[in-house]
Amino acid sequence: MRTTNRSTPSWLGDVILAKAPDIIVLVEYKADHQQPQQFEEELSDQFWLRKYNGARDSTNQNRFGNGILIGLRKALFKEPDESEVTWQADNIAEQPNWLAIDAQLLNGQRIKIVGVRVRVGSGYIKKDLIARKAQLKWLFDTQNATKQIIIGDVNYGPHRDEYKAELALNWPDIIKLAQTAWQSPDLQPYSPQGTSWKNRTLDWIFTNGVQVQQTSPYNALDWSFGNYNTQPYLDGYLVPDGYFICSDPSNPDHAIFTVEVAIH
Repeated sequence: MRTTNRSTPSWLGDVILAKAPDIIVLVEYKADHQQPQQFEEELSDQFWLRKYNGARDSTNQNRFGNGILIGLRKALFKEPDESEVTWQADNIAEQPNWLAIDAQLLNGQRIKIVGVRVRVGSGYIKKDLIARKAQLKWLFDTQNATKQIIIGDVNYGPHRDEYKAELALNWPDIIKLAQTAWQSPDLQPYSPQGTSWKNRTLDWIFTNGVQVQQTSPYNALDWSFGNYNTQPYLDGYLVPDGYFICSDPSNPDHAIFTVEVAIH
């Protein structure tokens, strides 16, 4: 999605359903501002939907951070009950935006699914980067299960390696955080070839007890929804794939990340 308060584009549900996913994770989801009733109804025929709409202040007026929506295909998953769904309840600085479902497949297997967006500050300054690392550390330390995927916008990627001399904060360091949390030295983040935001790759999947099928043709960072952007003279940007992504009107501003995994 994106971090504005504009309505959900009418075509987004069709684009998602055309990819025939078994699990849907949308980050930066603002259900109360985006008038999403039609969008959610379109998905709810096939998916169990659970959403988190951001922690609020004491007056219940202002929201901190961005919401997340997860959909589980009804033909594969049991309906999650209340005890199986957790989220970022408070505006805690060390936590990213997150929503987790301890999901159960119809065959009885369980897999924990965590949608995440690491919150960012006012720029790529030292304080902001340290805060991003703290959020990732909290995520990897607390959200772990025997079979699990964490997927979403971690607002970090290999292009951040230029900061390592100053902060000891680089992509191998982020991998080590995850390996330490899950005690899995073979754990690696995965993202398909391409870019997920402008010319960078910020969106990743981290798996435990779940195998990414790295040669699957389903794996992609897909910008083709840019075909719906018919007014390139408005605010926005070009991506390396050649599509113009509108900032106003507020269409999604990250590539659609699809990935095939195997649960053993």
